[in-house]
Amino acid sequence: ARGPGAPWLHRDQLKDVAVYSIQSIFAFYEVGPENAGTILIPDSHAEEHPWDVEQDGVPLLRARGRQRNSVKVPKELQREFMARAIKPRVPDNGLILFDSRTIHASAPSSVVRWKHEASHCRPALPRPNRVGVSVAMCPRSRRSEACRSRKMRVYCNQGSTAHWPDDELHWPDEWTGADGDDMNEVWDRWGSQSRGAGADKWSDRPELFFRHLPKPDVRMRDRISVL
Repeated sequence: ARGPGAPWLHRDQLKDVAVYSIQSIFAFYEVGPENAGTILIPDSHAEEHPWDVEQDGVPLLRARGRQRNSVKVPKELQREFMARAIKPRVPDNGLILFDSRTIHASAPSSVVRWKHEASHCRPALPRPNRVGVSVAMCPRSRRSEACRSRKMRVYCNQGSTAHWPDDELHWPDEWTGADGDDMNEVWDRWGSQSRGAGADKWSDRPELFFRHLPKPDVRMRDRISVL
């Protein structure tokens, strides 16, 4: 089986999007040196690079038509930035906070947590390698009712979106498709699922591409109220 790929460094805010955004990741289990977690490039939120403006002829500024709030570090520069990376140690039920312009990525585990723990002790239940949740908040005035209703629709279909809590979240047309990888800002789906060439991936039963989570033991009304 193919193992996890290398971390892909990126930032979650375009250079010319002026809102001040702090994002966070809540860790249900501790993140140590061997565990999957978030890596960060210190001080990168204040840096500006040519690739923030354009990559391979594609504009990456809102003023030039870019909608999605995400910019990847070019492939040929990943190693250079990775040499500056730090990985915070996070206790269980801990939280890290960083500017949305900070270059960051998810790093895979070097051990399988439950196997590693089982070799040293006998935990009550095996624990997964990582369980983390992106947490972001903003003034209600920055989130339209249309955006809220669309997020409710995604949540009730057991999908997910990018971390942006306001109207900065890019909403391509979920049902008729969109070019490129922008769809993963709206639907969190299994990467191994694919459709035949030429098929419309999204208009025909898009629920097949959702990441289905265990159904929580809570009434739908209460699930919606937390949004």
